[in-house]
Amino acid sequence: MDIQKASELINKFVSDERFPLVSLYNQSRHIFDVLGLGENKLSTVIAWLLDPREGHGLGDYFIKEMLRDAIVNGGAPMPLNSLDICSLKFDNLNVQTEYLIHDKKRLDFLLTDIDNKLVVIIEHKYGSSEHNNQLKAYSQWAETLTEQIEEYHLIRILMDGYGPYDKNKIHPDEQNKWACTSHDWLISALKNIVDSERVSPAINLIFKDLLIHLSGNYVLDKSLKRTCKQLASMASTHSELVGNFKDITLTLPAGDSDLNLAIASDIDVINLMSELETPLSPAVLNIRHFLQKNFTLLANLEDYAKLEWVKETLDTRHPDIFEFEFSSGKDAAIKIFHTAWQPYRKDKNNYWPFYLSVTDMNTESETELESGYNLTVHMQKEGLMNEAIADKLAAAYNTKLNVNWKWKKMTNRIVDVKPQEQEQLIQQILGDLDRLGSYVQRLSPA
Repeated sequence: MDIQKASELINKFVSDERFPLVSLYNQSRHIFDVLGLGENKLSTVIAWLLDPREGHGLGDYFIKEMLRDAIVNGGAPMPLNSLDICSLKFDNLNVQTEYLIHDKKRLDFLLTDIDNKLVVIIEHKYGSSEHNNQLKAYSQWAETLTEQIEEYHLIRILMDGYGPYDKNKIHPDEQNKWACTSHDWLISALKNIVDSERVSPAINLIFKDLLIHLSGNYVLDKSLKRTCKQLASMASTHSELVGNFKDITLTLPAGDSDLNLAIASDIDVINLMSELETPLSPAVLNIRHFLQKNFTLLANLEDYAKLEWVKETLDTRHPDIFEFEFSSGKDAAIKIFHTAWQPYRKDKNNYWPFYLSVTDMNTESETELESGYNLTVHMQKEGLMNEAIADKLAAAYNTKLNVNWKWKKMTNRIVDVKPQEQEQLIQQILGDLDRLGSYVQRLSPA
């Protein structure tokens, strides 16, 4: 995009009456966004949560939630069941990270509990693939350790921040040994604590920031709730700027590479200014300052823009039928709730009891998935009027709820369509909503 066109679009953007409100988004990022939690840093945070002796004050709550999720959703035989986990106390659990076993191989997590005769090994990934038969090496080491002592239990967990790991990518000898999980258990566990306010205000704030970072759901922050509602509409209004701001470039004389104003560093600009015969114009510098200052805002608007068309299409075809909620972050997502399902909601200010989410997976990341959308039906205990309804709805999806369930994914499938194949995706979404609606009609809200 050339400078003149960029200047026109930016002027329209900053003249929008909503701009002062959404610009606060740049100044309201949470501490974990600033820290940029990757695999290693997040592992340190998770280790803190799993350790029952740490200062979060929740004892063995998180280790129980993780193990329960691995048992229920991990897809691997386990030496313990959910009732065992509820009954056991993990007061003396020892949590270690980056534990060196041999040949420079390190376990992301090693959890040991002598009282409960338990060893848990965890491989924590963020979309990366298994390499060098690492899982087999970890298994062999752990099996050798636990076989030395009678009745010791070994649990293996492969936890991936991008969603449950595909077992087909695991060596056949290891596929039935590892429980494949995601961060969903952690998001659910944090959400339950934040909602219940069981911990001190300081710890609750940490948990809320971590929850927002992991889920990308900034609506959870009441101070940003109004801002988030405006983000989606601004993404649609200013789609040309939002979709092209990373390509605003300054054309330089022949022989020099054009300067990308959105990503150029101050050093790049200083070096360029020292080489140019004429100084950069105020218009160019103003555009660069705007892009630098508002990069976070524009990047999140870009996420919203990816799925704003879904809302517009459904609103046009079925006006006043659906409610929507957007989230941005690691993956852009839109949640959809049918107004006819309101009787199953505890009250209008409470969570939706069930809904369909559509996540845009068309992102450049370490994952091997290059395109597609993730369609997921969710059910939340906090939003339902009674557990009998939850049991019936879960049964309709051929699943069941454990005793301590809080949040459940009832379907989770990838629709492999390209972004330009919008009508095909809309039909898939409507089909999933109709299916959920047909199941809901069989329930009784009373």
